[in-house]
Amino acid sequence: MFPAMESPEKPTPAESPCHAVVGKLLYKRIGAHPITVLAETDWWRKYLGKHESLFNIAEPVKCDERSRKVRQEGNEFYRRQRYREALGRYNEGICYAEVGSPELGLGYGNRSAVYWELGEYELALANIALARGNCYPEGLEGKLRERERNCRDKLDGGRSLGAVPCPRMGIKIPFMAAQIRMEIFPELGRGFCAERDFRPGDVLLDEKSMMAVIDSGLRYFNCSWCSNANFHSLIPCLECVSYMYCCEECRDRDRETCHRFECGIGGKLREFAFSNTMFGPRMFFYGLSLFKDDVWQMMEFCKTNARTAGNPLSIDFANDDRVQEFKEFVKAAPVGRTRNLFVFRFCAAMYDVLFGKHPLVKSLIRTKSQKRFMMNSFLEFSELAINLAYSSDPDGGLVVNMFCSLASVLNHSCDPNAVIVLDAGRIKIVVLRPIRPGEQICITNGRTFWTAESVEMDEEFDFACRCVVCNPETHAEWRAQGQELPPKAVQHWHVLERVMQAEANDAAKPNALQQYVQRYAYLHPNPEWAVALKVYHGTLRMMVKRENEALARAVALAVADN
Repeated sequence: MFPAMESPEKPTPAESPCHAVVGKLLYKRIGAHPITVLAETDWWRKYLGKHESLFNIAEPVKCDERSRKVRQEGNEFYRRQRYREALGRYNEGICYAEVGSPELGLGYGNRSAVYWELGEYELALANIALARGNCYPEGLEGKLRERERNCRDKLDGGRSLGAVPCPRMGIKIPFMAAQIRMEIFPELGRGFCAERDFRPGDVLLDEKSMMAVIDSGLRYFNCSWCSNANFHSLIPCLECVSYMYCCEECRDRDRETCHRFECGIGGKLREFAFSNTMFGPRMFFYGLSLFKDDVWQMMEFCKTNARTAGNPLSIDFANDDRVQEFKEFVKAAPVGRTRNLFVFRFCAAMYDVLFGKHPLVKSLIRTKSQKRFMMNSFLEFSELAINLAYSSDPDGGLVVNMFCSLASVLNHSCDPNAVIVLDAGRIKIVVLRPIRPGEQICITNGRTFWTAESVEMDEEFDFACRCVVCNPETHAEWRAQGQELPPKAVQHWHVLERVMQAEANDAAKPNALQQYVQRYAYLHPNPEWAVALKVYHGTLRMMVKRENEALARAVALAVADN
């Protein structure tokens, strides 16, 4: 929806406190003393204790003057039609606006103008409603009324970009398709197996993230709880300036669990935190909240059950059993190693410094054993999550990280039979090619047999791939299974090409691809047939994203109409 962004949010090395501190305390130290790379977390904590003054930066607070300044910067981006940057500045201004200030309403009003220009009329109406509910100046009400009337006229004239989710992709199960079981595989650990036939296009899983961590540069673009971008139509934390949310439910859930420990030091965290290592403290405080702040009870559970191999299928998702879900996370025992472990140890020690000064943390974590448990959990949970979570970079290097309990069981293959889509704070798994009973359900973490020759994946991932494509013991047999395209398949391919190139009837394109993949799946892994598989892979991802966008518009319109 937005053009490529020259991100003003991305700090340069010269202006980033994180870059300076990490450069001085971590990489220069290791450069001078390479043996330090083997140092344990306790050593790093003592080392950082001698340099705590470097973390004493001023905590930003709500300020109308700052809010007005960044909102005016947003206006300049708006005039230059750089709408994504404008939304980022408006969101920052909304975060800085003081409670009860007209600056808050003005920020929402400015956002509605952006959505009008983008043709996102439902989002414009939702932001007009937010502006009116947040002290928008009465003297400017005429602008809102005119924009509201224009948006309604556009929608009444059928000019919506789509607000009804595609029923074909809509999952009709609570979380996971029936007749899927978990197994333990040699060298891979946990994995899901099919107990019945699944066809291309079947939805296997639709799961909301249990925990998400976003890069600091996305703090004004994505929900701090679930990671949903929601067209960047977000609401702020009521107390600090560094966290935004896609809805009140996410804001409340974060405040009840993780954010009550972050609010007040959010400015420091946004400067010093390493994106995915924040899984450590966020998972720890999330778990502590679920244990009702009983540190001893949580310590005992983790001591007894850590890495004992959990089974997410045992979680009662229908009743939102978050306690059991967290316990299954603690039990998880991923196979593989954590690369750059010294960075995780350094970060665990650094977070101990930062959170250790938070009044709420100091009131709950009092004894020496409790303090050690907290710091060790920062490391343990970050290691667990980074091995089990998924990430995407929607903004060219700024990463969204999501942990979903069920999706964490899936394994990678360069010959995937399912598609994974991370979008809107959820993970959806859709069948790519026919899956037979007894087959493992696999997705790709990036590499596929139709895009590159198989290679050891040490450089790209945290493991050496041993799938049927990459394993030298199975590769030849796997490749030999492919059959040549029969004349009828070639004829059907030419028909498919005409359908895909047609401008009208977009709904026919995924159906045609699905039928072709299903009909000629017996040719797999024929490289010509795999061209259709590659296109279908991309089409499924696009369909999920479009469905999520349509749902977001429908929700926005409901907000505007209430």
